[in-house]
Amino acid sequence: MKRANDTKAQYQLAMDEEGILLAAQGILEQRLHRQGAITDPSTATAYLKARCSHLAHEVFGVMFLDTRHQILATEHLFQGTIDGCEVHARIVAKRALELNAAALILFHNHPSGNPEPSAADRAITARLKEALGLFDVRILDHFVCAGTQAVSLAAGGGVAPPLSGAGCATRVLRSATRARCRAPRLEAAGVDRRAMFRKKYRQRRRFHR
Repeated sequence: MKRANDTKAQYQLAMDEEGILLAAQGILEQRLHRQGAITDPSTATAYLKARCSHLAHEVFGVMFLDTRHQILATEHLFQGTIDGCEVHARIVAKRALELNAAALILFHNHPSGNPEPSAADRAITARLKEALGLFDVRILDHFVCAGTQAVSLAAGGGVAPPLSGAGCATRVLRSATRARCRAPRLEAAGVDRRAMFRKKYRQRRRFHR
């Protein structure tokens, strides 16, 4: 009788842990949706860790974002074994086009507990970046989740640094503003701007030679 009760208690504990993890995923997902646009992919790491860090097998998932970087869907697209997962660029591209996604955040787990990205992780990131680029779908980051840690490939140079649309627009606006402000000052000082630019161009050519 005691053994049966112990087994039942262990089963109940496992079910409780699973329920807690599912509840945590739901809460973190709601927080992301309330946040609105994801301007920094690292803000999604807590949610991504809750989705896959505890799994005993590898999964490869994608967070699909619209043009304003708001979440369209988060899905596990591939399931593997304890030490690997086969990923097909065609399936990722097909799903991105079905959802009309403009940007993606990739993620997968390492059941070993070591979050360090492997050479294969970097290779699949580069392959997906190239394939999705043909459809003007941008990969913002790729996270490797293990235990309580999540490592960003973008931070390590595996993906182009993520920039929000607003950030890009701000940079362009600032550059244009600086150029407009500089022009009157040059004219007031009697500087011929065309001559100055020609001189700079000749200097650059000499340097490259």
